[in-house]
Amino acid sequence: RPALSPEFQKHLDAFMTSRTFNSTSGRNFNWAIHKHLMFLQDNGHSDMQNVSISDIKAFVTQIATTMSSSSLRDIQCYIRQFYSFLQEQNVEVPDCFNLLSYHVPLQHKVKDYITNDELDKILAQIDTSTALGKRNMAIILLAASTGLRSADIVRLKLSSIDWEQGEIYDVIFAISGKLNAASRTAAETKIDFAVLPPACLKILYCRTAICSGFSSSRPLKRISTGLW
Repeated sequence: RPALSPEFQKHLDAFMTSRTFNSTSGRNFNWAIHKHLMFLQDNGHSDMQNVSISDIKAFVTQIATTMSSSSLRDIQCYIRQFYSFLQEQNVEVPDCFNLLSYHVPLQHKVKDYITNDELDKILAQIDTSTALGKRNMAIILLAASTGLRSADIVRLKLSSIDWEQGEIYDVIFAISGKLNAASRTAAETKIDFAVLPPACLKILYCRTAICSGFSSSRPLKRISTGLW
């Protein structure tokens, strides 16, 4: 990698020897600080004497365009510790603590949705000749057709289904389980049978099959025949 000026290299070496790092964190600190010092050097600095907040801000702005939010947050942490060390050594540097402490929100990648082809492949693996397979088919088709969460499907009861109107009334429970009765009523949603595949309706229509909900294994023997 490109060589630093003697003054910059001296500061980097002094910082690295002042702390105990494991092999991974040591490489990360060394790489990040070297990158920062090279940025300063490429912009006309050979020591810390005239480095300003604007220089540090320009460095953060530049790396922010090429790095993930988690990497940017780590580099800010490394550089912040480096400048704190220089201040402890009475090296005149700008007070950049607030700048390098700026909260960088982590970005979480949104998982890809399952395509129709992938759904067909999943359904093709289910053995619908068994009671368990019929139940699994109903669960997956409900989720794929309505967007219901697994927690909602597991809690689905016979009383949630209006056979006369052809609708499912599903109470959306919070994962934390802290919704009170009023909140649960307000969170009630209606699902029309029109969005459900025929295969799913076959299982739902067998009332004894889901009288204890999808989470129970007791009704499985009752749906082992007559649905396919």
